[in-house]
Amino acid sequence: AAAAAGGAAAAGGAGMTSGMGMALSSKKDHEKFAGIVAEKLRGSTGMQVLTFVKEVLQRSSSKLSTDQMGELVRHVEDMRGVRQAETKATPAGAAGKKGKGKKKTADKAAQKRHEDVFGHMVEDAVAAGYEDMEDDFM
Repeated sequence: AAAAAGGAAAAGGAGMTSGMGMALSSKKDHEKFAGIVAEKLRGSTGMQVLTFVKEVLQRSSSKLSTDQMGELVRHVEDMRGVRQAETKATPAGAAGKKGKGKKKTADKAAQKRHEDVFGHMVEDAVAAGYEDMEDDFM
């Protein structure tokens, strides 16, 4: 992990690594890291994801301006509106009766929502460079 941290720091410049094995010095670095975290949370329950996001926000809130906090609130409200519209669009009792075509459409819609929230998925080749980070965070 130390070798990976040194390599990431050398490649990323003077970013903060905090033993993570990668520099978080640019917006792109943060987007990549968010994609990795989102992938790790894929098997988590809604309550677990909520707990994680609340903890990150609590620990990072001193870095956010009131305008940035407002942007977060608007983003969450937009996601909530999409989720409510999806819930209303699904007929009662049809949740377990989806066919294969509808399942693929739902998967694509879920991936689109994920990309809207977290950005595009990190390619396996890029993610492979961060595999040793799991021990630091899990």
